[in-house]
Amino acid sequence: GTARDVIHFHLIVDEGARAFFGAELVSKGLPRSCATFYDFESVCGKGTEDFLTAFGFSLSAHYSGKAGYCRLFLPPVIKADKFIAIESDQIFFDDVALLFEEFESMPEGTLVAAPEMYQPWFDGRPGGAGGGAG
Repeated sequence: GTARDVIHFHLIVDEGARAFFGAELVSKGLPRSCATFYDFESVCGKGTEDFLTAFGFSLSAHYSGKAGYCRLFLPPVIKADKFIAIESDQIFFDDVALLFEEFESMPEGTLVAAPEMYQPWFDGRPGGAGGGAG
């Protein structure tokens, strides 16, 4: 098959996650898939610190910490013409390739972002510490 027929997992990991995904994903030999691992601190840690310092921001209170900023630093690391950053807990009910078809119809330079929610994390969860809306 062509590169288009292969799912290429680009995983930004710490040492423990690399061992886990190496054992649970790569060693299984999933057909039409491959994986590349990137060191979390190299990609996200330093990038986040430099970004926050450059703009005079402080780290978000969101539970994701530095990982929440990581997608900002992916383009030069992934080195692909286009990609979709998908977190490991996302579920799709249709072919993800359909998203690329939708994006192709948009003017060049269009930015698409889908935030989780516009409120503190714990307020949006059932039984959250902030008396969430559940």
